[in-house]
Amino acid sequence: ADKKLAIYDAFCLFNDSRSGLLSLGEINGAMQYLKLQPTELDVIDFVTSADQDGDGKLSYNEWWEAVCDPEAKLSLMDDDDEPEVVRRSPSLSVESATVKPLQEEELANMRHQIILAREAEDAAELKRQEEEDLLKQIEAEKQYDAEEAAAGR
Repeated sequence: ADKKLAIYDAFCLFNDSRSGLLSLGEINGAMQYLKLQPTELDVIDFVTSADQDGDGKLSYNEWWEAVCDPEAKLSLMDDDDEPEVVRRSPSLSVESATVKPLQEEELANMRHQIILAREAEDAAELKRQEEEDLLKQIEAEKQYDAEEAAAGR
């Protein structure tokens, strides 16, 4: 039997919920199935980097972009620049085969905490930059006032 799955077949195999979107738990299950042994952060980072719409799940197109070899992408594109989804492995019945999601709730909670922490870091950095800009502006105004006073204006 051919052990290589077409990208679409793999997507269907890993999409236990049959929602058409791969969740964090389904991605974790997929990575475990592929013997990758990811950490929770690996799973979250993979989804975050591939998740173009920010919903925390991967559509088929997002999955395809993330896992397809760049050179192979060109050969798999059809005329409208969309990935072909019909390259099916005839020996696989994806309706009867699934890979169970792992740690769905924990990963979703961890992703939420990471997002909150990153947003807090971004807000703190923005505030720091604004304060730095304000201090530069005040210093420039003081220097201008000193130059004007020295010139007698």
